[in-house]
Amino acid sequence: MSRLGDLKPPDDVPENLKRYLARLFLQTDIVLGQNNKISISGVLPAKPQNGNIYYFNQLIPPDILTVGFWGYADDEWVYLGADKSVTAAYGGVRIATPWAAANIGATWQTVAFDTEMLTIPRGIIQDVVNEGLGLQIAGVYNFSANLDIKHNEVNAGRVLQVRLHNPTTGLSGLVINFGTGRNTSHTNVSIGGVLLELLSTETGNVLQIQISSAADSYTAVSVETGFMSATMVSERRF
Repeated sequence: MSRLGDLKPPDDVPENLKRYLARLFLQTDIVLGQNNKISISGVLPAKPQNGNIYYFNQLIPPDILTVGFWGYADDEWVYLGADKSVTAAYGGVRIATPWAAANIGATWQTVAFDTEMLTIPRGIIQDVVNEGLGLQIAGVYNFSANLDIKHNEVNAGRVLQVRLHNPTTGLSGLVINFGTGRNTSHTNVSIGGVLLELLSTETGNVLQIQISSAADSYTAVSVETGFMSATMVSERRF
């Protein structure tokens, strides 16, 4: 911390010059103390400058919609706080080669995704080794999936079950049922808008898709095509 304000001009300096130097030392000390600090304001600057950062202690509609740090870029106000801004995270895996699954019954089995969907994912590991998606940032994610499951035909309707599963914690998401009509050789599974909240203690865990049928039997099973993707739809959690 600067101590220029404590300095006193020498006694042999003329009185007017002594007072001038004392004021100069004090003003310099104040400016140095404000270096790297952003002043708090409750009003918009008359002429905001692109590249500047401001801190507002109250809402100023329609531009400043929350208290905190704001930047001015390309003649627009941009909120800089991570507590309310959405974090970019995205990735996906797909089935490039049809997967010959075991017969589907009461036992849950993991869908074998074998190919990464994106060349450059963000915040999500496209983990084809563990047949799922590794989420790296705590927050809320939106999951989508589509599977074309080929199987035997029977002269009756059946029900196929699908769920998200975390093999690290052993926990699973909501079970979703898909109906198979009589004498039907394919069941198409389409899931969109499934929200999952990932806690900070769960980052790095892999999310998989599993299939089963509690009451019915599917034989000669092959998942012909399919994908699983996720995007982050919330602020970053800490």
